[in-house]
Amino acid sequence: MNSLTAPGRLCLDFGTAFCKAAVCARGGTPTPLRIGAAAGEVTGNPAQANERDYMLETAVAISGRARLYLGRRAMRVTDADTRVLQTIKDPLTSAGGPQDLDRPLPRQFNPTSVDVSRRDVIVLYLAFLTQAALEAWSANGRIDRSAIRGVTIPAFEAAKVAWVNAEIRSLLAQAEFVGRHFGRRLFEDLPLREAVECLVRARQNSVHRDLVADSTTEPIAAFAARLLHFTPQNQQLGNVIMVVDIGAGTTDFALFASGLKDGRMRVRHIEHSHRSLAVAGNAIDDALVAHALSGAEIGEGTHVEAIRTDLERDRGFVRGLKEDLFRDRVKTIVFDQITLELRLDEFLASAAMQRIVGQIKGAFDAVLQEVLPARRGGRVVVYFSGGGAGLPFLKQFVPVSETSFTHRDTGRSGLVRLMEPRDPRPAWHDRLGYESLWHACGGNRQPPNQDFFGRLAVALGGAYFAADAQDWLHLDRTMLWPTVTREAELLRAPRPG
Repeated sequence: MNSLTAPGRLCLDFGTAFCKAAVCARGGTPTPLRIGAAAGEVTGNPAQANERDYMLETAVAISGRARLYLGRRAMRVTDADTRVLQTIKDPLTSAGGPQDLDRPLPRQFNPTSVDVSRRDVIVLYLAFLTQAALEAWSANGRIDRSAIRGVTIPAFEAAKVAWVNAEIRSLLAQAEFVGRHFGRRLFEDLPLREAVECLVRARQNSVHRDLVADSTTEPIAAFAARLLHFTPQNQQLGNVIMVVDIGAGTTDFALFASGLKDGRMRVRHIEHSHRSLAVAGNAIDDALVAHALSGAEIGEGTHVEAIRTDLERDRGFVRGLKEDLFRDRVKTIVFDQITLELRLDEFLASAAMQRIVGQIKGAFDAVLQEVLPARRGGRVVVYFSGGGAGLPFLKQFVPVSETSFTHRDTGRSGLVRLMEPRDPRPAWHDRLGYESLWHACGGNRQPPNQDFFGRLAVALGGAYFAADAQDWLHLDRTMLWPTVTREAELLRAPRPG
């Protein structure tokens, strides 16, 4: 069944740095959507697809002329009085509550007399993201706005999941109202006053709520994507499976268990195993800025502070710098007449990075320690996903070969194994129809792209999970996915042999 022509579920991966989207028909294979291309954000030769075709920048800018810019266009605004907002999701992910959504946008991000709240910014951006996804999904240029859609969210504690899910459903419904008003104009700069007036009408109108499904937590979505490569020879029977999803804003953990029942493999989510750590890619970006300036061999002063401000404001540049450094291991950048030379080994050894690695490793170990008391030995299989899945220090957590570990209190032992595909182009990409995606996203590069599928995993798995959430998943072997189960029950799942 073709997911682009059959009715299906739309999943929006509303990321801190980048957004992705995918669609999946019931019983089908999820399809990533070229939302960047649909929004007109393609760079270079439009005939040659690249990974940015599948992503949108999570950014908003308001100019002093009261014009609104969304996505990559926001990153390109050069007006002196315009500062790009790249922390759109903060009111949903920070330690505050729903009241943070109604706080006014700080003056440095809104140099106009028009009142704009953080809630307004999220609705406008979600309208932009939804429009791009619907355009990418459209057949013969005709958009079906009746598509059921949902968003993925971090693995917050239960109380926060409840209010974030409720707010997201309201925000997405309002975004649909805005999308129907502006349409493809969302891909251009918009009059700010018209946008705010449209938002007022959207809040007063309760329509479109029936188009919005409940949110899916990111580790569950990432794991659903990994189910795509399970085969009769690779079913992870009897294992506990850990998913670590590393994005820009959060690192999320969840555990699953597998076993045989009635001759079928079943995969179940371990209740209460969710954990979300507010330490991820953005924290590494901040550490890189501090490290770069500390090694510049210049004293503090106005000039240095100007460089610091430029780096901290331009997260897009810093993310690119980080990717280059992790790939090339050495990177030189020049600001005016100041040369900054960065070395990956020195950066990883810095105090700031050691703190970040320690925090992620601590949460990783804590999740393992929680599952061990209920296990009688056995294996824990680990999958990494998200934009940070290729970070080199993760290999220290789980070596490629199996590593034994022992619970600190009970003394029970087990094995941990990294199951991330080591082949930069796994065979299952072709089996499931992702061969063209692989080539489009740089599969022939030297060095080759490091599993771009991992960046799309949350969107793909979110669509896959939503399409079959309450029914059998149609894979090589039929699997059941109950949404709620008791930990003791699932850990008694029969093991082969």
